Amino acid sequence: MCGRYMLYTEKEYLLHMFDLSHHDFLYEPRYNIAPGQDILCVVASSKGNRAGYIKWGFVPEWAGEGWSGKPLINARIETAAEKASFKHSFSQRRCLIPANGFYEWRNENGHKQPYRFTATDQQIVAFAGIWSKSNKDNHATCAILTKESDSFMQSYHHRMPLVLSAKQGQDWLKGWNFEDFPDPRLETAAVSSAVNNTRNDTVECIQTL
Repeated sequence: MCGRYMLYTEKEYLLHMFDLSHHDFLYEPRYNIAPGQDILCVVASSKGNRAGYIKWGFVPEWAGEGWSGKPLINARIETAAEKASFKHSFSQRRCLIPANGFYEWRNENGHKQPYRFTATDQQIVAFAGIWSKSNKDNHATCAILTKESDSFMQSYHHRMPLVLSAKQGQDWLKGWNFEDFPDPRLETAAVSSAVNNTRNDTVECIQTL
């Protein structure tokens, strides 16, 4: 799964890597981004790629005022094209979630040790995502797509986010299938337990032990 990540690269680098056509979105480095927060997303438009903030926690477009379901932070890539909640967004409302990396936890010696995962080349990546705007409150929401873990991730969690390079992200926005993307080359390091608390959003969260 993907339940926590970080984005701290310079704004100018984001503009370049994701070929963004406007510069007017607010931006500040984040080291402990959590579900329920507004997160930076990239979408394609007739005027080029645009970036803005969407709430992390997907609510289906058909959800009305009486909807009592739980917002979903992840969607399985294997079934997103068929599930009623996701299929319209999967075909019509794709997005990218820029990130420097993500966190996962593993049980070790009786406690959960957090790990930071980043690309081996230290390049910024993007999670494949989908977004929606429901009838419930007309607020845009999104989910990060996940897949079965590759051999590198299996000892940490059985699911992982669909991690794309910035270039692959352009193809995702154009409608390419996830099978077209090779597994990312990731590296990992144990980090401070500061990341366990979502109120901590400082560089300490990514510091290795």
